[in-house]
Formats: sequence, structure tokens, C-alpha cells
Amino acid sequence: MSLEIANQENGEVSWVLTYGNALSQSSRHYNLLTIDETKGHYAIDENSSIIIHQLLVGNEFVSMLEIGSSKIQTTYAINSNGTLGVSMDNCTFKAIRGAK
Repeated sequence: MSLEIANQENGEVSWVLTYGNALSQSSRHYNLLTIDETKGHYAIDENSSIIIHQLLVGNEFVSMLEIGSSKIQTTYAINSNGTLGVSMDNCTFKAIRGAK
């Protein structure tokens, strides 16, 4: 997986995630939006109806989103050697007993 963040000529910032290698490569082209730079509040616009809010904490972008009953927390961080570290933690919230 790779991540490219770049300023575009139109003033937008691209956020491109590429999965796989040359034989089975798939890229996702999104835009990085600045919501409130002083608070570290950004968002990824997937160029659909999906916008994922993120917080910049130190050198990490952290976001949380829900898909159905699952919650996914994603962290992107640049490691000291320049590589990208990505963590995706998934939790499912389903009732384990009936309400009384």
C-alpha cells in the first residue's frame, strides 16, 4: 500500500491510496480537505457521498467511521525511515444479551 499526498494546480490536495503491486494495482483518488487547521481537523472526500473526518495528532492522521454495525479506526503515520504505517482496527457492536 502506498499513499501520495500532493497539492494540485486547482488548489485542492489529492490523497491517493494505491493497493497491490504492478500486476494487480488498484488506486483510489480522493481529496484531502482542511476543515480547521488550528485544531488538526481534516477530512477525506471520496468524491462520492462519503466524507471521512480525520484528526492530525502529532505525525498521525486518525479517523473513525461506521459501516453497518462495525466501527473502523484508521491511523496513518510516517515512520522515522520514511515508510507509511497504517493501522485499521475494526470492532463490531452487537447486543450479546437482550435488554430488560
